[in-house]
Amino acid sequence: MTLVIEARNGGVKSRWRLWAIQHTRIMMVLGLTGCESELTVGRAAGGAAACPGCDTMPTERGDAECDGKDRSELTLYESWRSAPNDLLALAGTRWEGYIETGPDVVLTVQGDQSAYLEVGLPPHPSPEKDEGYLCASGEPCKGIDLFDGGIYPIHGGRFDSRRLQLVLNPYSAFDAWCQLQQPKLRPDVVPELCQYDLVWTSTFDSPCIADGREVSCHWLEIARSLAPCACTSGACFSRTEWAPEESWDYGDGFRVDLAFDADEQTLVGSILSYLPCCAGEVFRALRLWRTN
Repeated sequence: MTLVIEARNGGVKSRWRLWAIQHTRIMMVLGLTGCESELTVGRAAGGAAACPGCDTMPTERGDAECDGKDRSELTLYESWRSAPNDLLALAGTRWEGYIETGPDVVLTVQGDQSAYLEVGLPPHPSPEKDEGYLCASGEPCKGIDLFDGGIYPIHGGRFDSRRLQLVLNPYSAFDAWCQLQQPKLRPDVVPELCQYDLVWTSTFDSPCIADGREVSCHWLEIARSLAPCACTSGACFSRTEWAPEESWDYGDGFRVDLAFDADEQTLVGSILSYLPCCAGEVFRALRLWRTN
């Protein structure tokens, strides 16, 4: 049997022709996606309004002399951000649940297959320039677990009607926050030009100082101790550890593997935690129930 799928992106029509697809799989796809006027395959380039926590791709042009260094810095991030999700049968669904011994979580897969995982119960904090975010003020900010209140964009996720598999980049909850910050050129340009970051020199005192200016101590704790951002000469964005075409290795992020139960409408499995502080792998149970 042959199935032809068409999708539109603006005025451009794309067509896929698939052979030897089982009838039961087709029925499942049609049943879960609902009555959409057009079938969308892949990931739309929606911004924060379409996907909370998913800001737009940084496009600000910086110093022309830094083009090569900027492109190198952006390569892995752009590869992650542009990777399409293959979540068609889950499009338009919302799932609530929890991580064993951890927080409540909500998984949302939108009609265009863009997806994100919310950690903790809403309302979630909004990122602000030069202000702290997610980490508690006055406490050490370390990337040893999912951040409560964080929203993790999902790229490169896969669902084959039986298993949902995805990886959460460990610092991706800070992506929208990073994009609000100002890249800072390294004061000492020797031995390498075009080095940018959020902060280079700092003192934690009263007041806190970063590169000669007074800053929020909460902001400095995140920018300096956690260091969730990478910067080019034109923009900052979340530090990226993994992209879908790369082989996954321990420390690259949170690996999620869930089995789908069509009768119970559940996704149950495990999340492999990102714990750079400790040797070995830490698996915890993750359970989700469909709520729409």
